[in-house]
Amino acid sequence: MIKQKVRLYARVSTEEQARKKNSIPAQLNKLYAYCKENDYEVVNEYIDEGISASTIKKRKALLRMLNDLQRNDIILFTNLDRFSRNVLDANKMIEMFEPLNVSFKAIGEEDIDITTADGRFLFNLKVNLAERERAKVSERILTVFDYKLSQGKLINGRLPRGYTRSADGYAVINDDADFIRDVYRTFEDVRQIRTLTRVINNKYKLDLCSKTYRRILKQQAYIGLYRDKYIFPPIIKNEQFERVQRIFDGNTIKATKNQTYIFSGLIKCKVCGMRLGGSSSNGNSGDRKLKYKMYKCPKCQRGNGTHQCLAEKKLEKHLLPIVMDAIQNKIYTLSAYESQITQNRDIIDATKDKIKRLQDLYIDGKISKEQFDNKYEGLNKILDEESKKTNLKMIAKAKEDYEKLLNMNISEIYDQFDDNGKSVFWHSFIDYIVVNDYDNIDIFLQ
Repeated sequence: MIKQKVRLYARVSTEEQARKKNSIPAQLNKLYAYCKENDYEVVNEYIDEGISASTIKKRKALLRMLNDLQRNDIILFTNLDRFSRNVLDANKMIEMFEPLNVSFKAIGEEDIDITTADGRFLFNLKVNLAERERAKVSERILTVFDYKLSQGKLINGRLPRGYTRSADGYAVINDDADFIRDVYRTFEDVRQIRTLTRVINNKYKLDLCSKTYRRILKQQAYIGLYRDKYIFPPIIKNEQFERVQRIFDGNTIKATKNQTYIFSGLIKCKVCGMRLGGSSSNGNSGDRKLKYKMYKCPKCQRGNGTHQCLAEKKLEKHLLPIVMDAIQNKIYTLSAYESQITQNRDIIDATKDKIKRLQDLYIDGKISKEQFDNKYEGLNKILDEESKKTNLKMIAKAKEDYEKLLNMNISEIYDQFDDNGKSVFWHSFIDYIVVNDYDNIDIFLQ
């Protein structure tokens, strides 16, 4: 007899994780015991841990289960509120189940028959009650949060650097406060987060990354604010904090569809081999405002001596003089391939002749089937290997294209291109670039 296939679903929210009676193991134990009693075959189990039932969008296990469903499956869970506390989501899932004849059951509650009007009403009523309970829990949590804020307390998390708890609430740690003030003063002078990181790390013998300094410079606690309430003694004056934020606003350029990075996808990190990504920032040169485009490795971290950050303009300047040598070397390589291909052609022709003679010997009865098979297999293998090496037309076309590039006056033509034209130019013949330093660049052509 074919067993009924079932899929098990279990869920706990963050606040429920501490309750042992409602834990994931407790739910699964009940579900497996029920399956054993009813002789069900468990196809898979799906667990959402620390996830609310308010919406299905964040419940990855539930979404995976919905994608895995097969015709006539049954979904089992302990209670209806494990499955859904949102009427709209619950009814959407039911609509998905109907074409597949999928049913579900909360083993800890009475059966609900959703195929009838009364059954659907009872189902919606229970989900409504679960949704109402969820809303009440949320209200209680928000009330606790509001009370903590009214008492001048953090809701959760660690204290920002520079503060400690005291009998009256929070107090300033003087040494840390001096460090934070120095970070703000230095940033106003250098105006670039990378420069700030280098200067402060050298001054205090630290190894902090730029993200840490960015958090310090964006931290509203240093002007006393936490969630729009003043609960900390200020370390930085409001005026200075606002000046720093204006510098950030001036430095940051949001990526747009029109932003073109001409070496996008072409540069590989010299350490990890990952492709470098493009980013841009504003800067000043005297009274002029400039825009800088950079390429950074998303994997290697700053501070360990391996992080690459390459300026686009500087890279262009160093690449143009050496790219012609790379093209000339590629032409030499392709010429050598042409010579090798000629030899391969001779081997292929000779191998085909041997196969033809072998076939004649077998047809004339001068060799056995076993002898024919053994020799034919070896010759055919040689033919396949040599044929893979031979693509004379492709080699000739590539050589012709590179010779055209070599005959162009690239330095004059290049300056006439806009960024899109420059991008097309580099991507037309370069596979990737490795920048050991600006005077030591390895170019790998297509």
